[in-house]
Amino acid sequence: MYNFQIHMWLTFCFVGILVAEPVAAQGTWDDTSIRREQAELRQQLDALERESRSIKHRLRNLDQIIEVQKELDRVVTQLKEARSSSNRVKTERLQSRVNPIMRHLDDLREALEAKDEPTELQNELDSRLKIGQSGQLQSGEYFVTQSWSQEENFRRPYFVNIPNQPANKKLPVLIFLHGNGGNAPRAMKGFMRGRKKIASQFILVFAQGYRESWNIVSERSKADDLGFIEAIVTKLSSFENVDSNNFTIMGSSNGAALVNQIAIESKLPNIRNYISGVSQLNVWQHDGKNFKAKGADNNYRKSATPATGKRLLNISGAKDNLVPYQGGTSRGIPAKNGKLGFVAAEKSTFLWARQMGYNGEQLTQPSDTFENMEVFRYLDGNVIHCKVTNEGHGATHGIGEELLLDFLVGGKKNTDGK
Repeated sequence: MYNFQIHMWLTFCFVGILVAEPVAAQGTWDDTSIRREQAELRQQLDALERESRSIKHRLRNLDQIIEVQKELDRVVTQLKEARSSSNRVKTERLQSRVNPIMRHLDDLREALEAKDEPTELQNELDSRLKIGQSGQLQSGEYFVTQSWSQEENFRRPYFVNIPNQPANKKLPVLIFLHGNGGNAPRAMKGFMRGRKKIASQFILVFAQGYRESWNIVSERSKADDLGFIEAIVTKLSSFENVDSNNFTIMGSSNGAALVNQIAIESKLPNIRNYISGVSQLNVWQHDGKNFKAKGADNNYRKSATPATGKRLLNISGAKDNLVPYQGGTSRGIPAKNGKLGFVAAEKSTFLWARQMGYNGEQLTQPSDTFENMEVFRYLDGNVIHCKVTNEGHGATHGIGEELLLDFLVGGKKNTDGK
């Protein structure tokens, strides 16, 4: 009997162990899973805390930028008041403060850009700056950051000159594009010296081509120049002292070739006038039937329809040995598998006039004749060709400032298409 009881007790213990073992194992598995989940949650919380600290730090940087911008706005306002009252001592003192503040502002913005901010944070910066600043564009050097096959996060400069005008006046903008081998500061100096009336009435912008060139057909630059210029137009349009619907893009030689390409491809409504100096359409930009978009590979395969309602002025030299007035192949400008070909200058202007709504025949006789120039006018002067009879590739300098100014401020709308 005793042995039977012991046997039964041992049996019950054994069965209890069999039953209890999986329960204990299940309890151990639950504890491990919970600890794992807790560890993962702690890691996520740590990451969120780090991200939160980073965002707070960057937002503090944005607030610092806003405060410096406000300080700059205050100084500029005081400077304009001092100039208006002819207070020379105060003007010089305030002027000496402007450049250091602008440099400080550029440094802060450059430091922020270097952190590779996410789009959301950049939008926050734009929003805060829009709220925090007075919106007055100032003279100075500005940048557009771009990446392309030759560069990564490259800061492309452009230089702005604001004429001495009332602070509350909205001014038109002229963006000038230098020729191949040129640079923006030198173009700025020459233009302001030779076109003083325009400089006194327009905000002047001088953009810098990458490697001193603009990306047309086979130039050494492969940069996104259309994006560069459009970014400048879009940015400047947001300032209070800018007439956002009165931009002019003017270029010389290689810069004029880019003017043509922008006119072909850009859909920005802000651009009113295009001025091309000594570079009419080339045969890649117009194949005899259609205007052509450049494309990422510079093969100009896709037909394009330029925006209408634009005003265009072309200046060409009858004695130009680099860009032939009568059309044909250039002696010196490279292209794919040879030299760059051009449409005849007068035909090029006619093609633009037709795109802008002209339905008559190409003009064979000038509308006006001057001592050294023949002027062909379409659409009541909204599309103009100037043939400088005694000039070559320097023909842009042969145009008087009054004619340029008259084109810039003119613009009667044509209703009959002729």
